Amino acid sequence: MPTQTSVLVVDDDPLILAAIRRAVRDLPARLRFAGSAEEAQRLIDAEVPSLIISDYQMPGLDGMSFLERVKRKYPSVNCVLHTAVVKGSLGFGMNIHILPKPCPDDVFRDIISSIA
Repeated sequence: MPTQTSVLVVDDDPLILAAIRRAVRDLPARLRFAGSAEEAQRLIDAEVPSLIISDYQMPGLDGMSFLERVKRKYPSVNCVLHTAVVKGSLGFGMNIHILPKPCPDDVFRDIISSIA
């Protein structure tokens, strides 16, 4: 029996997390949500996900630094930076994809479905 895709979504805004949760709740994936990079790291320590979608601007460790750290330790994890702030070199060389904010629900669903 194939294993279920594990997805971790990280955003410090509880309203955005709730909206993403509603948009993807019926997808065939194990969905986990974290409100900070530090909380997300604890979840990763318990179970490494197939896909991480992280906000960029968060208190403490920003999303890009967090995803770069994840990619160094777990290079096979698919990483997506969800951001309204796009800088020219974000993710360059680390295979981190950029997803602009705001993002339609169907795009989130497509990203997760493409991994599942």
